Amino acid sequence: VDCIDSSTCWVSGTNGLVLKSVNGGTSWTQQASTGISGSILAIDFVDGNTGWVGSTGGRMRKTVNGGATWNVQATTSSLDILDIKAINENVAYFLTATSVGKTANGGAEWGSTTDPDGLIGNGIHVAMDFYDANNGIVVGRDAFIRVTTNGGTSWIAPKSVPAADPKPVYQAVKLVEASRAALVTVPGPTQELSVITSLDVNNPEGGTWTTRASDAFGLGTLGKAISCSNGSECAGAGEGGVMAYWAATNPDSKVL
Repeated sequence: VDCIDSSTCWVSGTNGLVLKSVNGGTSWTQQASTGISGSILAIDFVDGNTGWVGSTGGRMRKTVNGGATWNVQATTSSLDILDIKAINENVAYFLTATSVGKTANGGAEWGSTTDPDGLIGNGIHVAMDFYDANNGIVVGRDAFIRVTTNGGTSWIAPKSVPAADPKPVYQAVKLVEASRAALVTVPGPTQELSVITSLDVNNPEGGTWTTRASDAFGLGTLGKAISCSNGSECAGAGEGGVMAYWAATNPDSKVL
């Protein structure tokens, strides 16, 4: 699901389905066919007109009229597109299990972000977010975290990460500022909503990490998504409708 304001949202599903609401979800209208037969795994809109959807097999579609029509775009991958982050009508990123793709011309051409240190491409990516065209983060299995401050030209592997055994799976990430991120983690048999309060992406050591809601989702509940407001409030969602909430003004997180 992706919303550009309190009224206009899109949601994607199986068989290439895209629905749109212009009244905050009170009603939904099916959009024109994307021409995709599989599941749409990622969706992101820049404004009321321009947006992308990504599907299985590296299939990408773009609309410039709010979903009334969709255009095929060729990507650099045949793997499933797990996430999309559109910065503006020209710059966008997509994530697969092994790579980060980027366009700087509205999707006319997609390439892979350079990776001189071999930090991207190990097949364990799960989620991605970009604060702007330069500052981004990729997370995944085995406590995988990589950050970039130059639009993917290079990636940093922070060293100061929260210790856990077994290593956590980071299911979702939100870069609430250029230097701060919030994660939903799945560390083995228990689930946590972790808020990283000072991840300095310019510092390879990683800054200071603080867990704000230990075991907030409860045993056996899979954390799936996170959303933050101005870096001061975050809510994480899990299976079964479970939600956890953290606010900077109240360090004691709670399950909603």
